[in-house]
Amino acid sequence: MRKPDDSLVVSPPENFQDMPADVTREAPFYSDIQEKHVAVKGLGPGDVLEYRVHWQRTKPLAPGQFWLEYNFAHDGIVLAAC
Repeated sequence: MRKPDDSLVVSPPENFQDMPADVTREAPFYSDIQEKHVAVKGLGPGDVLEYRVHWQRTKPLAPGQFWLEYNFAHDGIVLAAC
């Protein structure tokens, strides 16, 4: 996160958690699907939350099939997308 004084605060790896996806409650067949949850401590008004992600899929979740799901933030303000 970038503070209003332009200082950068990095979340440490212990703030990252792998959690089962919500779909696993309804369809246990998808029990291998995980989500990353990150606790961003100290986030306040005027701060800019920056993040970078990288996905690398080497095999399909179901044989012969590939698919992706994107959940974009709708509750915040996005000033730029890179």
